Amino acid sequence: MGPYRAKELFFSAQPITAETAHEWGIVNHLYPLEKLEQEAIRFAEKLANGPAKAFGLMKKITDQSSTAGLAEILEQEQITQAMMITTDDHLEGVSAFKEKRKPVFNQKQQVL
Repeated sequence: MGPYRAKELFFSAQPITAETAHEWGIVNHLYPLEKLEQEAIRFAEKLANGPAKAFGLMKKITDQSSTAGLAEILEQEQITQAMMITTDDHLEGVSAFKEKRKPVFNQKQQVL
């Protein structure tokens, strides 16, 4: 949402609607209350069934991007890609894509 809008929120202490929070990028999705739990579970299951190692490394690089320079982030991305291409999860993802099926990832440990 950017530092200027954030400062406006901090200093004004004015409440905003869920719609405004969504429009400003503070929240990613809006759901009716009766669908909220269902959607939260759906998203949690998607994450739980995903490639945990890749998710962990994506999170690490994204977190570093606010304090590291572009060259450092690109180097980290290159190292990460070289490491991930050797994993069983990568092979499963490629096979599933070629076979037009959902991947079944086995590496549930997270690397941070």
